[in-house]
Amino acid sequence: MDDGARPDGDAAELDLVEADLAAVDAALERLDAGTYGRCEACGEPIAEERLAVSPTTPFCDRHAPAPPPPGTSGAGGGPDGTPGAPG
Repeated sequence: MDDGARPDGDAAELDLVEADLAAVDAALERLDAGTYGRCEACGEPIAEERLAVSPTTPFCDRHAPAPPPPGTSGAGGGPDGTPGAPG
């Protein structure tokens, strides 16, 4: 009988997938609004190289949150604060 419970690893993976989806949705909203590719903090353009590596980032290099220390799980998955985003 399946009680709907998931092993911890599956729940963590699902959380990451949901966070990635939320980041994509937010990027699409910025695209529709005409603000995609501009830093939400300062309004300056986000470098093309940064967007190529992390297309959902809402921040330029200067305003990206610092990554969590190695071996810890900080809020957000990427150094730009976007969950699951590569940095």
